[in-house]
Amino acid sequence: MPFRLISSIRFSRQLTIVVSAAILGLALFSSLATSFEASRRMKTYLVEQGQQIAQNLARQSTLALLYRSADNADVALKSTLAFPDVLLVRILDANGKVLATQAKPDSTQPTPQWRQSSPAGQHGPGGAILQNETSDELYFAVPVLSEASQNSPFEVEERKQTLLGHVQVVVGKGSLNRLVFSLFVGNLLVTLAFAAILLWLIQRVTRQLMRPLVDLSGLMRRAENGESNMRAVPDGPQDIAEMGVAFNKMMDVLEEREFQLEQRVQRRTLKLEEANAELGATLATIKNMQTELHRSEKMAALGSLVAGVAHELNTPIGNCVTVASAMKDQAHSLLKDMEQGTMRRSSLERILHDSVEGADMLVRNLDRASELIGSFKRVAVDRSSNLRRQFDLSQNLSEILITLEPMYKKTPFEMQCELVDGISMDSYPGPMGQVVTNFISNALAHGFEGRDRGTMRLRCSLLGDDRVEITFSDDGIGIPEQNQARVFDPFFTTKLGQGGSGLGMNIVYNIVTGIMGGTIELHSVVNEGTTFRLTMPRSAPQMAI
Repeated sequence: MPFRLISSIRFSRQLTIVVSAAILGLALFSSLATSFEASRRMKTYLVEQGQQIAQNLARQSTLALLYRSADNADVALKSTLAFPDVLLVRILDANGKVLATQAKPDSTQPTPQWRQSSPAGQHGPGGAILQNETSDELYFAVPVLSEASQNSPFEVEERKQTLLGHVQVVVGKGSLNRLVFSLFVGNLLVTLAFAAILLWLIQRVTRQLMRPLVDLSGLMRRAENGESNMRAVPDGPQDIAEMGVAFNKMMDVLEEREFQLEQRVQRRTLKLEEANAELGATLATIKNMQTELHRSEKMAALGSLVAGVAHELNTPIGNCVTVASAMKDQAHSLLKDMEQGTMRRSSLERILHDSVEGADMLVRNLDRASELIGSFKRVAVDRSSNLRRQFDLSQNLSEILITLEPMYKKTPFEMQCELVDGISMDSYPGPMGQVVTNFISNALAHGFEGRDRGTMRLRCSLLGDDRVEITFSDDGIGIPEQNQARVFDPFFTTKLGQGGSGLGMNIVYNIVTGIMGGTIELHSVVNEGTTFRLTMPRSAPQMAI
């Protein structure tokens, strides 16, 4: 984590931190090494001094041990305790019994920690032994031997020295520890002062050396922010100056490429604007064409409706003309008989009977013609005006089917209706008639292709309080699955060039989802039939038609 934090800061700060850490570490190491060496030398000196003190005390304690008199050793003990670091001295006889002992009155008497034997290589001059060492004391022991007398010329064996006892001296390390600490602190302060001066010099030099690199870094950041026309001044060390030259060359290349890119973008923008203009003109042409085709489709359906109604009116009106002509002939015959005086009762009764039947036929045919004309008038007005009004859904659909009956009347296909009465609508009856017309014409043209019979069904029902459902279905050949997703696309038809414009179902979709504010669903199974399910509000959304 610290390395990652250091790596995220500026290079000059990284260099300062690394150099500072190195100098401080070197200062601390130097202080420790100097203190260790001084401590080692001072300890050697203290050990030699302690051995010398113990040896001197051993020589001064010979008489006290010979006569076993503690008084004879009092002066020697006091003179030994006069040394600054000596804490405790004592004299032991040959049996290890303490003959005399003294300690400095101004210090705590140490607890003796003597060893029975001494390690090799610790003997000082005259046999002084560093017997033990703790963190605060050094323990010295020296054997006291009797002086050897001169041998007689007649004696064969040399006389040996006898052991009189031992002298033990305890030397404290207080002065040594204080001196070592003082040396460490002094060395550390001196080293830190030198390190601070060196660090200040290095920082000055580093700042001077890093200035060109910092300037180059600032230019790079400005270039990253999108600025241009910037050049670095090749200055400082050779490698940084080379970096400045490389940066200038890079900026030259980038500006040249940027200029070329701008030129290319301008050319492509110009081409794109031209293409967009052409595309807009083409799109406007296509929309106009689609509008004209929509209008043509609507007018064609209305023309087909007019032709069908005219054909339906031909029969009742023709019957009325025939009956009226017959009644006219009978009236002329009756008038002639009256003028000639040859009228008979039977002839009058026959003529009156035929007149009654003719009148009934006239009334029936004229009622039929009146019904057709009324339905056609309402449907034609709705188709041509697209006016919004309130109407009864069942009645409106019935009137639409009456006007469309000529389309399938003389075909093997029939229409079945399941219309729920009493559903009031505030919508557009004209576009709804267009939807039903397109459904029927599409079923007759595509749904029953290759079939000698079939049934179309039109249903309407109420969904809740504010929505209605209209379902149109046929039991024809169905729509292949790969074509179902494209049924409502404009200009999609399976009979291109055979009278199909490909706009019928697209018009239905736009009317239902746009004008009527509803939804339309398609469900079709090949060889089983097709169902269109329309769901729309009873009150169409307010919009301009």
